[in-house]
Amino acid sequence: MYLVQIETTGNQPYIFATNRLRENVGASELTWQVGTTFVLDAISELGGPRGLCDERREETRKALVDEARNPRIETGGRIEVVVATSGKAILLVREGDVARELVSRVTARALDEAPGLTVFGMVRAFDFDRDDFGRTSQELQLEAESERWRYESTALRYPQVPIAARCRTSGLPAQGTVSDQGDERACSASAYAKHCAASAFIERMRLLVRQDRHKRAVPRNVGDLEKMNDSSNWLAVVHADGNGLGDVFLHFADRAGVTGKSRRERNRDHIDKLRLFSLGLEACTEAAFLDALRVFPEKKTRKPVYPVLPLVLGGDDLTVMCDGLYALVFAAAYLDAFERHTRHAGGKYTGIMNQVARATCKGDREGTYPLAASAGVAIIKAHYPFHAAYDLAEALTASAKKAKERVTRNGVPWPCSSLDFHVLFDNAHADLDGIRARATIDRGAGVPASKEPIIRLYAKPYVVSPAEHLEACDTGDWWSIRVWESLVSRVSALLEKGDGGRRKLPSSQMHFLREALYPDPGKADGRLQFVLDHCKDLEFDAYPKSRKGEGPSGFALLLPNPSVASLFVEDVSEDSRPVMVTPFPDALEAMEFLGGV
Repeated sequence: MYLVQIETTGNQPYIFATNRLRENVGASELTWQVGTTFVLDAISELGGPRGLCDERREETRKALVDEARNPRIETGGRIEVVVATSGKAILLVREGDVARELVSRVTARALDEAPGLTVFGMVRAFDFDRDDFGRTSQELQLEAESERWRYESTALRYPQVPIAARCRTSGLPAQGTVSDQGDERACSASAYAKHCAASAFIERMRLLVRQDRHKRAVPRNVGDLEKMNDSSNWLAVVHADGNGLGDVFLHFADRAGVTGKSRRERNRDHIDKLRLFSLGLEACTEAAFLDALRVFPEKKTRKPVYPVLPLVLGGDDLTVMCDGLYALVFAAAYLDAFERHTRHAGGKYTGIMNQVARATCKGDREGTYPLAASAGVAIIKAHYPFHAAYDLAEALTASAKKAKERVTRNGVPWPCSSLDFHVLFDNAHADLDGIRARATIDRGAGVPASKEPIIRLYAKPYVVSPAEHLEACDTGDWWSIRVWESLVSRVSALLEKGDGGRRKLPSSQMHFLREALYPDPGKADGRLQFVLDHCKDLEFDAYPKSRKGEGPSGFALLLPNPSVASLFVEDVSEDSRPVMVTPFPDALEAMEFLGGV
């Protein structure tokens, strides 16, 4: 028999190649279809299992794990589907000619329906009784990666001679025109395919929402989303990604506890567990997305619609554009739901999800553990260039992922979902490195053996995982000052009102404190004491109620250490140098977006 792998490469550059949102959505749909619809249709045409591809993805998942509908290769099946997910498929095929024809049909269809997308198909002979499935799959992957450099770039598919009009969005030679809101514009073959596929993606999302008995739908385009923002001019791009899943798939046999007395039994156990884990991960991502939709308040309209437009939803990846006022709450709810669903996946997925999560963090055998994810939230003004906002959200996700390096137990990363965010009040600065550099004061830079502290005027990223789950870690000094609920409490303290209905801490005093942070952080605590002395409504107690086991209250919630009147707290040192951070600017930044929590 033969092992076949089909996958797309360069997905992110393909999806976000233009700054037109409809084309981004369509490219996401085409990437998803290659590993699902294209592959399953070709299997049906070549005499393999029929009826596996259903417009309801949950029905397709049920069919793939049903041995009667997806027969096992060693018991007479002609083609067995191991994995069929967004941008990737792994198959076992009994005949070499069929395996090669399968790759030919999928790649030919991709050239026709998804021009500009790179799709590779790899075929290798596989002996079920002698070869190791995991090792063979890895070798095939490495061989494909070493061969890719020999293939021509997809840009060479679009010759510039003879001269043709340029596509307005992609810059490639146009092959026709497309009507967009009454505007006829030149369009390349790649951009046109993406433009047409966007409707299929939106319909798939609307069907997914309806399947979960939600009473509302999702908007069809960003224009509809902007019209819903009648009370705010804020939009947001939220990007989320699973933590450490690349390493999980690389060492899947160990993480999944593959067993068996013979090579045949081990291969079968590996294949079945890989299929269940892949499908379970996809199901958990979709379920977490549906749960997170509930944070949006319902508006009484003729056709209720969620103020969120999905852009990417497949595997463990999620990218959405949504109402900026609820973006932080949505992202936190998604991460919480992702952990909850991976811990209690339900049905056939429960055992494998728990096994992989437990092995990944080397947890206790009798315990249940979640998989974690990280999210970046870029909050922008309407009409801000989407591609720039997405780049910022992606950089924020990478920043949030640093939490997994900090939250460990016995040197092993502990499941920890985290979130980083930034509000673009100034559209001129969208580079995260530059943004964070301007919020860092390092007077000892370049001074050998300097003990001058590094001062960061932010505490991001924040940990969304429940504190009781993180208490098993041995790195509490890092995460304890970055608990998401603490940020929410700080915002509540800033917005707290006194008996007269006025804020206990006036806006003028908030800015009075923030201004003190930048020129000389050492003077900020002096100003804090001045504010405490003159704003009697703050009711700050240097020894708050935490001594009685009731926890801090009032203005004490705003401080990183509630028993000390200081805006700063010592963080984990770097390169033998002390580090001081303050979460106060984070709370000020999030006030408008967490005030209704």
